Order: sequence, then structure tokens, then C-alpha cells
Amino acid sequence: MQGTNWVKVSEKHPERVKLILFYADGETHAGWRIDEGCGFYSIKISQWFDYSDVICWCDLPLPPMPEGE
Repeated sequence: MQGTNWVKVSEKHPERVKLILFYADGETHAGWRIDEGCGFYSIKISQWFDYSDVICWCDLPLPPMPEGE
């Protein structure tokens, strides 16, 4: 996938209950996947998305390094 380290949902699912970014309905959401069959939950809009609605996902980026390090 173009961009950072986006992974197609059709190729691999993220670990359960791990905060991630995912792309669904034309928007990027922060959230997680709970169990097989549950789908993905968006913190942004407090909504569940079915697996078929989610195109890809990626781990959250690392926080920036403090200045001077």
C-alpha cells in the first residue's frame, strides 16, 4: 500500500485490542479490533465497522523525540 506501513485487511488482521489507525468509509480512524467477527471500533465517531468496510490498517506512529535527543 502506498504511504507509511498500511496493511490490507485482506492480507492480515491487527492484534486484538491494540490501538491502531484504520481506513474506512473514506476516512482514517483511530480505534481497535476486538475479536474475529466483531470488526473495528472507531474512537473518533464511536461506531463499529464490519471487516468488509475496512480497507487497511497500520500501527500508530511513534511519538516525536524530545528536542536535543
